[in-house]
Amino acid sequence: MHFKIITPAYNVDKWISTNLMSVLGQEHQDYEVILLDDISTDKTVQTAKKLVENDSRFKIVVNDEKCEALKNICRGIDMLNPNDEDVIVLLDGDDWLKD
Repeated sequence: MHFKIITPAYNVDKWISTNLMSVLGQEHQDYEVILLDDISTDKTVQTAKKLVENDSRFKIVVNDEKCEALKNICRGIDMLNPNDEDVIVLLDGDDWLKD
């Protein structure tokens, strides 16, 4: 089973490490993550890049205009190009996965 994880984010520097580490810590490793930053004014993007810059399963997209969560989710689905068998997971930037 392949998971496509979409993470809309805006000013979540306080939580983005916990968010990304919760994904990295999963036993199941067949996933892709797209983090869509909605023009954060804090260090969300810099923190995220430090954690996942060498992991090809992660893609960080920084918007050039404000999109809000729903538009980011739709963009993320399009960018991940899921197959019918893929599972789409919405994981807000200030949330995380259980062990």
